[in-house]
Amino acid sequence: MARKPRRKAAPKKKKAAPRVKASRKKVSSALRIKFGCGSYDRLEALWTGAVKPKGLEIAVTRIDAPRQLFDLMDQGKFDVAEYGMTGLVINAATGDDRFVAIPVFPSKMFRHGYIYVNRRSGISTPKDLAGRRIGVPTITQTAAIWQRGQLAHDYGADLSGVTWVTGAVDRPGPLGPGVVTPELHVQTRIERAPAGKSLDDLLASGYLDAIIGANRAPSLGHNPNIVRLFPDYANEEREYYRRTGIQPIMHGVVIKRRLYEKNPWIVAELYGAFQEAKTRALEHLRPWGAQPIMLPWMEAELDEIDALFGGDPCSYGIEPNRKTLATLIDYMAEQGFIETKPSVDEMFVAVD
Repeated sequence: MARKPRRKAAPKKKKAAPRVKASRKKVSSALRIKFGCGSYDRLEALWTGAVKPKGLEIAVTRIDAPRQLFDLMDQGKFDVAEYGMTGLVINAATGDDRFVAIPVFPSKMFRHGYIYVNRRSGISTPKDLAGRRIGVPTITQTAAIWQRGQLAHDYGADLSGVTWVTGAVDRPGPLGPGVVTPELHVQTRIERAPAGKSLDDLLASGYLDAIIGANRAPSLGHNPNIVRLFPDYANEEREYYRRTGIQPIMHGVVIKRRLYEKNPWIVAELYGAFQEAKTRALEHLRPWGAQPIMLPWMEAELDEIDALFGGDPCSYGIEPNRKTLATLIDYMAEQGFIETKPSVDEMFVAVD
């Protein structure tokens, strides 16, 4: 007897795929970079997040000790950092290509007011500094390079016979562990401060005749013998700027070269962010019914900024700073820090 055809089994229903809840957390595609800098108003919008460069997430570390900041960048702790102009020029002159620089200058400062003398030394004019013992935090400090150049060129001071004594101004010992005294290309007398003594101690005792650099002498205002070489330093600095158009640059900004080579686009984004942050800081200073900072005559200061600096007392970019940068390079060559002078343009990468 013929068998009945076997019924085909009904196809099994596929199990529905389990529902997956969509995560609301957005995955950031921004490139995260570590940025080291000082606590300046022109950078504030970067650490508060008010200014956010496109495609970048910036983790800001603020360090208000420049020497420590520079040392950390040399150790690779940051991707981008504020950096001393002396180091930037030396790197360009010697072919040290660990970093690339962008023409952002977060620290500019006139330094006539940071030259202190012991009145018992009989120093009343810059020319009286010839042959003296002068304290300096480090021979390579950018502020001191500017001061030596200005004393020689603007006031005719012969500093060739000076003995430079290095050390921290406000405490015994060197300014920092990363400080190295380079081999200079001109004959220069350099000594370390005696153990257990700060430069301020040595100035007060008469061991030093003067101190130059970027730090205020703690004895000023407490010891009647410690005075500024230029008592009316603010006016001295104004006249210097009117005469020369030079506003001394202390620090620039550098980027790790390998980061830049992988992501060259970050230069334009960072430069734009630095500009915007500075613009916001300047706008914040303009009167709005109350003073945003504790300067009683801020209105007069703003008027002077408009008159002297065209409203921008901290210009970025190569062209507005070309003469200043070239002058620093000249001073560094004269003082023996570099044998070959780099051009201003080769020191920076293009920002557009």
